[in-house]
Amino acid sequence: MNLLGAFPSLDNFNSLYKNSLKYYEVTWLTAHNAFASRGEGWLVYTQQYLNIEQMFSYGVRSFMIDIHYDGTTLSLCHGPCLLVIYQKGSLASPVLPYLNRVKKILDSDPSTIITLHLEDHSKNSSAILNLLERSGLKNMLLEENPNNDNITLGYLRENNKRIIVFSDYKKEREDKYFEPKLGIFPTIFYKETVFGSTGFKICDERMNDFRASYNETDIRLLVHNHFSKVSIGSHEEANSYTTITNTVNPCLAKGLYPNFITVDFVEEGKFGGARRIVEDLMRIYANPNDVQNLLGISISITEEAITNEL
Repeated sequence: MNLLGAFPSLDNFNSLYKNSLKYYEVTWLTAHNAFASRGEGWLVYTQQYLNIEQMFSYGVRSFMIDIHYDGTTLSLCHGPCLLVIYQKGSLASPVLPYLNRVKKILDSDPSTIITLHLEDHSKNSSAILNLLERSGLKNMLLEENPNNDNITLGYLRENNKRIIVFSDYKKEREDKYFEPKLGIFPTIFYKETVFGSTGFKICDERMNDFRASYNETDIRLLVHNHFSKVSIGSHEEANSYTTITNTVNPCLAKGLYPNFITVDFVEEGKFGGARRIVEDLMRIYANPNDVQNLLGISISITEEAITNEL
């Protein structure tokens, strides 16, 4: 089966990301634990099926990855790196080749903008910055506050600052006024919803974890987590358009616009799933008067109506 051939076209999807839009005015389809994927060789407790190139072909533009030291090598591990032998049947993959693949994706299309969210257990942002330099990504890092009004998609493309990196490195989380490494933004640069244990939270704020609070008006970015700690089995219902809408609508009602819709198994979900939610949110930015329409979508659009539309 040609999996990529089964994906919806990206032509209309890509056209929504106009140069005039600010970085905080757009929504990116985001893969939670993008590295822990069947497509990357993971066999146990996988949280994605596609590899990074396939995710990109599907429309993912934001990737969450976990970084640990495996001996002296910065590696992609979910939990202690010793577990990777059990999870993959092989040693942990170094971070550098993964970053090289990100660079190749960016080089393939000068309009592409990618965001990386690092769950950094290495406690060594200097070493991570070194890997970004070795991969050729360092010169492409945005160093200005991504919440600023002047950071438009056009600015990022014209200045070739097309990769934005956030990190929850512990030292940066503990000190709100810690001076971050240029090009690696600590988590205080965005707001975030809570992810669930076995289900989904309804726009609850992730508090006391060194994220910006909902009432900080100078921070516009919002990470909307639509995944749970227990992530097994089919996600057709969990990632369905109607299920995600039920968690997004309460945020919209509070004036919070999700910039990252973060899911496991990004390509799964009835009625277009997370990707269609992203498309609808992008249309809000193009047509602000449609906000109220989306707020009522979970009530006014039935599954039968969505099926007919698709």
